[in-house]
Amino acid sequence: MNLKRFTLIAAFALLILIFARPSGAQAALKPALIEDKVILYTDSEPYTFRFINLDSGAKVTFSSSKEAVIKIKDSKAVPLKKGKSTVTVKIKQNKKTYKLKVKFTVKNVPKQKTAGDYKKLADETIKRLKSELLDKKGAYLDYGDGTYCTSQKALDREMFKGLCKFKAFTVIVSDLKFVRSEEEYMDMFPFLSEITLEDPRDYSNCISLIVSNTKKPTAFSAQEIAVDFALSGGDVSFLNKSEKSLYKKIVKAAKKLEKDNVYDTVKAIHDYIIKKFEYETDETNKDRYGLESAIKTGKTVCSGYAKYFNSLCKALGINAQFVIGSTGGVPGDHGWNLVEIGHKWYGVDVTWDDGGKNEKGKNIYNYKYFLIADEDMKKDHTWEESRYPEAVSKDLGTIYINLEKYPVLNGAKDALAYIKDFATKFAASKSKQTKLEFRELTAGSEAFEAINKELNAYGSTLGVHWKDWKNETDGRGKVYKITLYKK
Repeated sequence: MNLKRFTLIAAFALLILIFARPSGAQAALKPALIEDKVILYTDSEPYTFRFINLDSGAKVTFSSSKEAVIKIKDSKAVPLKKGKSTVTVKIKQNKKTYKLKVKFTVKNVPKQKTAGDYKKLADETIKRLKSELLDKKGAYLDYGDGTYCTSQKALDREMFKGLCKFKAFTVIVSDLKFVRSEEEYMDMFPFLSEITLEDPRDYSNCISLIVSNTKKPTAFSAQEIAVDFALSGGDVSFLNKSEKSLYKKIVKAAKKLEKDNVYDTVKAIHDYIIKKFEYETDETNKDRYGLESAIKTGKTVCSGYAKYFNSLCKALGINAQFVIGSTGGVPGDHGWNLVEIGHKWYGVDVTWDDGGKNEKGKNIYNYKYFLIADEDMKKDHTWEESRYPEAVSKDLGTIYINLEKYPVLNGAKDALAYIKDFATKFAASKSKQTKLEFRELTAGSEAFEAINKELNAYGSTLGVHWKDWKNETDGRGKVYKITLYKK
């Protein structure tokens, strides 16, 4: 074997080892738990652990520090008696072992009155509160005689109904443990500008919760509010026919976009919307702001882009928010998104990333506003920052800032097709030398293997050879550069 051939084979082997390591945008994200502190009552249902970035093939085991307080059964935490216990969750995935902990506090259930007492007390309380709210020129929900919430699911549904219709209303719950925090309600109902829960009034196990929503939702229609709530994990039983139809369309589209990790899924959603939507310039189109119209016609403005991004993320369990702000000095004249990946928030403006179509009618995908920090978004966007999570990390979006410089290949199939076409055109040209450059988004050695196969299978028959293999890493991805030449 001559020295030149041995050197080439050695270089191939070294590159395979390098590229086989996961890196960049495709590196596996660490699994995590939604909650690390949980309060339960002795009559609570078993608690289901909720994970982020858990692979389908992961092995998960649980252990409780005090099994007399918290017992693990069927991968759920069962509260047994008053006390505290720490559950250690051991996860094996991606050939790594992770240990996560959840601290449980179990409280005794307060002594309850009979159902008859509850009903009588609820009747009296509702009548009095209705009278008070009418005197204050507020509004109230018509619960009917004796209707009140006896579960968190029922309370969530009543909160949703009230927030869609009123600026002030009251709900009656049978136990304070069903009430979420203001922060949780803000996350559940992203259309809210503000929600204030006044101190609950305890009437011997019957609690009144007075809700003040300073601004009724304006960016979302009632239909969109209902669908958004359902996508956020709420009850879908109250959706009407049109709401259910829109909900199903979103879920169906979302399932086709789900990838192996959150990063890839968010990018797929971003690209899908750019491909599907065209910016509506006709100001006489009254439906241009609506989500249903956007999905049906493919024409919309920024709100349609942002609403669809928000909805598709939520349909796949990805935390996202719709941001109302400004890009031209007029408050509320633009909408975009925030999305959470790996416990970090990032800004996304799909509308401004839509480059329209080129002369061949193909979509132009820009990524200047894809997974960026507030610092970069502030250069031409303004918003009421206190209303939204902070996006401070720059570790995801940098790969795409100059993406348009190189062709983007995603996997061996794309690489093979591109390289074959490139080598064929070069062979037919008068050029003696050229550079093959592209960005490869798939982790591992797929790109290298594709190039190796392509150039060996087609290059020799075409009289095309290669040298000076280089790869450059920027942000979370690799750019490959290869010199092709003819003898």
